[in-house]
Amino acid sequence: MKTLIILGAGPKALAIAAKRAALKANGANVPDLVIIDRNAVGANWDGSHGYTDGVGQLGTSPEKDLGFPYPQAALFHTEESLLDSDILPRQVNTCEISRWMLANFSYQSFLIDTTGNGDYIDAGKPHPSHSEWASYLRWAWRRLQADSWNVGKPRTVLGEVKSEGISIQNNRWVVNATDDQGAVQTVEGDGLVITGPGEPKKLPGQDEAGPRVLDGKSVWSPEGQEILGRVKMSESIDVIGTGETTAAVLVLLQRFFNLRPDADARPHIRVLSPTGMLHSRGEGYWENSAFTHFREWVDLTVAQREAFIRRTDRGVLSPGALAQLTEARSRIQVLEGRIDRIVSGKKGKLDLYINHASEDREEAYPEILATDYVINCMGFDPWGFRAFLSETAIKHFNAEQLLLNFRLANELNPEEKKHEQHMIRSLLVAIREDLSFDIHPRLHLPMLAGIAQGAGMPNLSCLGHVADRILSAYVWDEKLRFWN
Repeated sequence: MKTLIILGAGPKALAIAAKRAALKANGANVPDLVIIDRNAVGANWDGSHGYTDGVGQLGTSPEKDLGFPYPQAALFHTEESLLDSDILPRQVNTCEISRWMLANFSYQSFLIDTTGNGDYIDAGKPHPSHSEWASYLRWAWRRLQADSWNVGKPRTVLGEVKSEGISIQNNRWVVNATDDQGAVQTVEGDGLVITGPGEPKKLPGQDEAGPRVLDGKSVWSPEGQEILGRVKMSESIDVIGTGETTAAVLVLLQRFFNLRPDADARPHIRVLSPTGMLHSRGEGYWENSAFTHFREWVDLTVAQREAFIRRTDRGVLSPGALAQLTEARSRIQVLEGRIDRIVSGKKGKLDLYINHASEDREEAYPEILATDYVINCMGFDPWGFRAFLSETAIKHFNAEQLLLNFRLANELNPEEKKHEQHMIRSLLVAIREDLSFDIHPRLHLPMLAGIAQGAGMPNLSCLGHVADRILSAYVWDEKLRFWN
């Protein structure tokens, strides 16, 4: 029996666990499953571990749930091609698997089991809060642990994977997780899935600038809330970035300072954007369907795929978030520029070194902007997993220099930056249909698979497809050689 290890107990892990149960209940041989998380199931969504306060609204429809899009034909495949349902083993009927998932793990089933489905429909199917989404994930986990279908429970390990805590021995992954008491649990597996957003990206000088620089994770913590509580009327807060993290933080700031009885006691809030604009993301039928169906994705050039992702998923705001911010437009100023570094300035200020370089400007001209507080919302590092890998594990990538010496892009000269971007692109394009690099044992990285395999793979848009793709490497049938 093969064993699949998943780091992170969020939506992707739950989608894989639920699909594994569906396959087993419908006659397939499935791997053992071990899920490792340092906190709890859905911890990044409930507001108690950073990333959110739990109050913010989910940006994706909740009906894009653990099984969505419930395909008629599974995406299980051999190395040669995707397989249609008529050549799957007879005992595994893919329509039945979709029906099983819909009945047992859909958001609709969650509502029926908890608050009821009628009010949700009558209210126009509102998006839940992040904490309500966490409740859905934990409901699914409880069902998996109850195992009323006798398919075998996933095993859970609560512990933190620390630096170089992941190694390879005898062509198997070995993961060491340390719990709160310092005890180390060791898990071995044939495949490894790394999920979660990663740690926040940092700007040069950010660590040295002190506690008045927050990020998309720490701003939600009790310490971050305490720092915001000290902000005075005459002071300024600069938010760096233009994506969904920026939107969530701006909504938080509006809600936080609206609690002050005097409206004039609100600080000055600025957003620093490379374009000087806040852009809405495309959410028409064709954009949305591209996050669900991927057969045409491989027909696009890499440049076309990158352009689509920029238009719909990177540095853009959902219409719902933009509508909330529009109401506060008189209190938010948007400035153009990229931040090169943060430096502690005079009289307790922070100096932001802003670069105004662009394609139509021959030379960049710098600007220093003084501020009191900074919230870095430039996103999270999907390559952060490299810190967990031992040196021997990194060598499996044949890209040791990239993964060991990954530097911030603005620390590189133009020639180095071009070379590093080429290396990154080469790795991303090479990610396979099962969302892994071409190495053994397999390392599945859905957070990096968007360009190669579909724009929905890194996010919540097609969790069912993510589960299909990853499990395709382990759902065993001798005729189809699913273990290749």
